[in-house]
Amino acid sequence: MQFNGYYDRTLDAKKRIVMPPKIRDMIGSKEFVVFAKPGEQFLRIYKEEQWEEITNELLFVNDGVDRTKLQRTIFLNSENCEMDSQSRVVLPARFIEKAGIVRDIVIIGVGQRAEIWSKDRFDEMMSEDNEPVDFVVPF
Repeated sequence: MQFNGYYDRTLDAKKRIVMPPKIRDMIGSKEFVVFAKPGEQFLRIYKEEQWEEITNELLFVNDGVDRTKLQRTIFLNSENCEMDSQSRVVLPARFIEKAGIVRDIVIIGVGQRAEIWSKDRFDEMMSEDNEPVDFVVPF
C-alpha cells in the first residue's frame, strides 16, 4: 500500500501530533522512522522495514563516497518513532526545529513515504510550484 492524501494536523503543547488514521494504517504498525534529509525543509516518514531496505541500498549504491560520513549523515538524521494507543507521536525537537514547525502541520502521502511539513512552508512551496505536471495515465 502506498502513502497518499493530504491531512491537516496540529502540534500539541507536548510536541505530539495525532497521525491520520489512513497514514497510520499505511504504516501498518506503531513503529516507523522519521528522516530529516539534510537540505530539505520537511520530514520524511518511512515504514521500518522499508527504511532498512533504503539504508542498505544507499550504502550499497553510493560507491566512492566516504561510507562513514554517509552512515553518519543517514543515521544521525533519522529517528525511530512510535505511536501511542491514541495514535499520537512525539516528534524529536531537533526535527521540529529543522522543519520549521510551530503549530500547524500538513502530512501528505507521496507514494513510498509520507512527508510532514510546517503548514506555512507547505503553502509557500505549493504557491511557488504552481506549474502543472503533464503526464500520461497508462489506462
